[in-house]
Amino acid sequence: MVQKLLVVCAGNICRSPMAEGLFIDILGRLSPARFDVRSRGITAVSGEPPDDVAISLLREKEIDISAHRARQISEDDIHWANLILVMEEFHQKKICQWFPQAKGKVYRLGHFEKSEITDPYRQPQEVFQEVLEQVESSVAAWVWELTHNTTANQSNIER
Repeated sequence: MVQKLLVVCAGNICRSPMAEGLFIDILGRLSPARFDVRSRGITAVSGEPPDDVAISLLREKEIDISAHRARQISEDDIHWANLILVMEEFHQKKICQWFPQAKGKVYRLGHFEKSEITDPYRQPQEVFQEVLEQVESSVAAWVWELTHNTTANQSNIER
């Protein structure tokens, strides 16, 4: 049963903090204390705050990610997580290359939509808004899978 969810992007300042904030907000309302959600980056500069645009867009949804600080993914994170959700296939390949024990629990956040979520870093706010909409849609699909499928495991996710 998935209880520990790790969301990963490149720098851990745009996409993964937005997804983490959304997961914490939604799962916290649906199933308090059942899920623990964290985010990391594969090229993160530890300690960096989230992008101002990401903070602003989530604040509009009454979700505060301003206290988040970027962290580089580590072997401890891989062992901790039951499910690792990445933004791009490249992230999935890199994680499985660095941490072979992660194979079988790394999926794209856009898995159910069969999509990748591109990096909005240094792009206009409109691009961030589009990315946030993709992240929201993908988070909603995963929330449904995790909360309605009581036996959420690899075989169910592969569908």
